[in-house]
Amino acid sequence: MRSILTFIAVIFLAFSCKKEADKEVVGTVVAPGGPGAGSFLVQIDNPNANIYSFICKDNGTMPPVQQISCFTHIFILNLPANLQAPGTRIRFNKYDDKGPNPIWSSTLVPRDVQVYNATQLP
Repeated sequence: MRSILTFIAVIFLAFSCKKEADKEVVGTVVAPGGPGAGSFLVQIDNPNANIYSFICKDNGTMPPVQQISCFTHIFILNLPANLQAPGTRIRFNKYDDKGPNPIWSSTLVPRDVQVYNATQLP
């Protein structure tokens, strides 16, 4: 009986410690820009606030935004030089969401994000 409980405890711990795989982010470099020197505006494919921390949640009280906003875009602060051409398709899954830059007065401005493993899509 004791060995069965020990086995169940080990299995439970193994499952509870298993890290969820990082969600891959795919987007297109739009243009250089943003509050910091060297930052680039990137449009995110399939933006989903429930998956990505840098996408704004639509609380339904604001009018729909049809332009550049935190609902569809981000500013990447450290995009590698080989990925900086507008139109380049990129992907990454390791990032640090820096949140909205305080230089902007609007809360709908795209968030600042630092990426760690951006690569080009074929």
